[in-house]
Amino acid sequence: MADSKNGVFPEFNASALVKALPEKQCSKHQPGDVILKEGTNANYCFLILKGRVQVSKKRRSGEQIKLATLKKGELLGEMGLLSGLKRSANATALSEVEVL
Repeated sequence: MADSKNGVFPEFNASALVKALPEKQCSKHQPGDVILKEGTNANYCFLILKGRVQVSKKRRSGEQIKLATLKKGELLGEMGLLSGLKRSANATALSEVEVL
């Protein structure tokens, strides 16, 4: 079982993982980029290869509430993918981010 402090895949080698996947789809994001938007369809999830991502949810008042900060080795967007529901939160790059 993975240590939650170190992510889902705490000791993975990002370069080896990317090379091992035949149909890889990596994307890069700059600080402030919205990676996932609350209320959109959840057709995929990401593995964070590099950087930090803030997960936040919008209150009815319009205020954004910070829910979590994710980092290398953690999954992003899996809740909506597994539930079949729309995205329940926004995910914004806090630094340069690379996801698979």
